[in-house]
Amino acid sequence: MAQSVTPVTEGCATLSDAFDAAGQGVVIMAAADLTALDRGALLASAGRRERARVLLLADGSQCDTISELVVRGAVTGLTGFRNTLGFEELKSTIVKLQRADLFGLEPYFSRGLAVTTRQVTHSDQRAEMLVASRRVAEAAGAHPRYASLYTTVTEEFLTNALYDAPTGVDGKPRYAHLSRGMPVGLAEGEGVVVSVCSEGLRLGISVVDHFGSISPHLLLQNLARWFRREVREVRTSSGGAGLGLAFVLDSVSQFVVNIQPGVRTEMIGIVDASIRLKDFALAQNSFNLFVE
Repeated sequence: MAQSVTPVTEGCATLSDAFDAAGQGVVIMAAADLTALDRGALLASAGRRERARVLLLADGSQCDTISELVVRGAVTGLTGFRNTLGFEELKSTIVKLQRADLFGLEPYFSRGLAVTTRQVTHSDQRAEMLVASRRVAEAAGAHPRYASLYTTVTEEFLTNALYDAPTGVDGKPRYAHLSRGMPVGLAEGEGVVVSVCSEGLRLGISVVDHFGSISPHLLLQNLARWFRREVREVRTSSGGAGLGLAFVLDSVSQFVVNIQPGVRTEMIGIVDASIRLKDFALAQNSFNLFVE
């Protein structure tokens, strides 16, 4: 049965009206329009399986003001953007929220597109994966500068998954204190899953770790500061060197983080290499966070 998509507009006088209209579909809200009553209603309904999934749209610089709603499960997804939010991006995000599984590259590309997936269990495999990602960009006909951006984003994601994400049985970071040049390995069942694809000049990279240790609250706090240009480094945890997400945000058209706390985290980067290089810095740029 098709799921409905309900914007909270004049047709839905209250948040309750929107939930009634959406059923188990998707409710879209603008963070700037949230009232104290809306926040209370969202928090009160957090965790109810029969409730519609909620997508918040926000100016990226305000992501930290609504982090509680994400952390406590009151909303499923948050899209923070700079400049404008494109229709195609919004459409793919809605498609994603209508799926049972929030993870994967599929919602961001045409159905049936070939995706190449590999598993990484040791830091020594990074070089091999970087060569593979560059080949994807080159085969798509991307400008060498875009190929370099795509490859470096792959490296940032993979380094985070190998060094910052792993935790011990006590929940503490396992390798975050180590230099990124130190070799590290993962046990059976902990392997990082790397997926790459291209559609025309749109390049996609997905890296999944099996720890789910990233902090949504800290991530949103630092991302908001990045959008406000207060920091050039974005950390994902209180310990370790953190991930160079500031570089990632400057290098991709769309950055997506999917979190299943304590289980897995997926980082997705999409680079639109069809944009003229001189226009890339001013083009659409967004961050998307989804928590299961």
